[in-house]
Amino acid sequence: MRPLAPRVDALGGESALPEILRPEQVGRVRLPAGSLFDRSGLAEHARCWPGLCWRHGEEYVAGGYWRWRSDIGVIVEAQAPTHRQDLVGELMQEFRRRACALVVLSEHEISARLSWYSARNWHLIEEIDGFELMDCRRSRRVPIDLRIGTSPWSRCPRSWSWSTCRFPGCGGAARPGC
Repeated sequence: MRPLAPRVDALGGESALPEILRPEQVGRVRLPAGSLFDRSGLAEHARCWPGLCWRHGEEYVAGGYWRWRSDIGVIVEAQAPTHRQDLVGELMQEFRRRACALVVLSEHEISARLSWYSARNWHLIEEIDGFELMDCRRSRRVPIDLRIGTSPWSRCPRSWSWSTCRFPGCGGAARPGC
């Protein structure tokens, strides 16, 4: 009888089991043309959401919190044609450890892989219409704490890295959470 152990990847001696994707490992994953991320974007996502990005060889799944609510997880993207079940399973386990009451799919994930999730008993519980301000100028000079701000413009997408906004009423001034 042979002892059970993780298999070794023939290319790099890495474990063939899913593992947390760290920012410095982003160069090892495959980013297809339809991906939401480029290498720097995926590395930034892995830095911002530690433990919510997983890899298996060259495949990955990226998760986060929906609308920055720590009780609702979101699967942002699963670029894993072979190991999607394992990677999504690991991400779901992490959401359970973090006491997320609900996990939803991003629009990108719904449009790309809804049939895969439907075949695994994911169900539509409610359609959520989200409105996001997408006309912002990006600047990484002023990091913003997402826990601050309750104004209507405080939910500007990627508000952790935006310093100015052209939201009506904002006047282009940098505001916490804008």
